[in-house]
Amino acid sequence: MIITKSKNGATVVRGEIAYNSDGESAKSVSKKEKSLRDLKPAVIHKQNVINQEKKKDVNELILAHYGAAWKNDLDLKFYKCVLEEATEQTDGNPAEVEGLCENFEEAPNVVV
Repeated sequence: MIITKSKNGATVVRGEIAYNSDGESAKSVSKKEKSLRDLKPAVIHKQNVINQEKKKDVNELILAHYGAAWKNDLDLKFYKCVLEEATEQTDGNPAEVEGLCENFEEAPNVVV
């Protein structure tokens, strides 16, 4: 899908009808007379904190497949970050997490 902004300020999306053909026209994703500036999305806080046992199992699997130097592998950076973040406290409430670990790719266009 390709997300663009039309001349009148509406956000439009053009996508593939099938895997090998592109849609000919873009369709609006917002209500009539609304623009992207009118959107006020709510902040969604992270809710899935991984418990210590699950982290231990994942670490053992990665060690078995990639060896002791797996933390130096850039392809496994996501797992390194997840394993190092805060875990669940004993009372069931998530511990305070300072930053999120997300897979980020730079792209010149917004393409979904």
